[in-house]
Amino acid sequence: MSDNVELNKVTFNNQYKMEVSGHLFIPKNLDRKVKHVLFTVNFCTV
Repeated sequence: MSDNVELNKVTFNNQYKMEVSGHLFIPKNLDRKVKHVLFTVNFCTV
């Protein structure tokens, strides 16, 4: 992983009340005072 990125482990309940977990990658130089577009990549393994 790049030294320019902060990794956060996240969990939340989806609309079906199932717990979903994943990783949230945030650039370390992100200006948190400004709104940004979110890009997600989703996949499921069984």
